[in-house]
Amino acid sequence: MTPTHREILALTARGHLNKEIAWLRGSTEGTIKRQQQEILRRLDLRSRTQAAVKFAVYQERLRAQDTPPTEKPDCHRL
Repeated sequence: MTPTHREILALTARGHLNKEIAWLRGSTEGTIKRQQQEILRRLDLRSRTQAAVKFAVYQERLRAQDTPPTEKPDCHRL
């Protein structure tokens, strides 16, 4: 996916409407719709909702990889 597609997908996942995404990116709503259709095709998905969920899961996996473990060793057991 292109950086533009990733940005559009992120904005979609945050709940922005096509009209809002177009305004934020300085393009037309028709352009955004075409790019979203390309995103759906590339990811083999059927809806914006599926794309948003897939993106959210992907982002959560990235965060989980970057987050250090929260459990500290119990020094009293040693």
